[in-house]
Amino acid sequence: MIVEERARDAPAVAASPEPVDARRLWSPLAAVLALLPVAAMTELLLVRTFYRVGVYIPRDGPFRTVYGALTAIGSFALNLSSVLVAVALALLAAGAYRRRSRTAAFAVAAFLAASLVLAVEGTSDLGPTARLAFVLAVVVVA
Repeated sequence: MIVEERARDAPAVAASPEPVDARRLWSPLAAVLALLPVAAMTELLLVRTFYRVGVYIPRDGPFRTVYGALTAIGSFALNLSSVLVAVALALLAAGAYRRRSRTAAFAVAAFLAASLVLAVEGTSDLGPTARLAFVLAVVVVA
């Protein structure tokens, strides 16, 4: 009885005063952030799992073909995840710049630029100082 009375009296979710704009709901940043976990989980499941299992797969037969296909898809997902992270950071920096939050925009853009430079140059030649600077930048931005 009490449940029926409460259900009749008030709706569980109040109606929105203004309609939701579909363009605002699915902005480019939202699309990138929706696709990023899918790509990352695909990479995690395929690459991390099947690269480690590859030692036990027979050298010939259909298993090798399936292994090659799954690891190729996983490698593509890894590369896609890396690109999506860079795009998401660029969109976040642009959004912060448009909202007049110049400090946040500069910090995210500087982090993205440093990440791209370190990815291209590699950190092995730069030594442990570059790795430490990168880790500290991650902590500061996070």
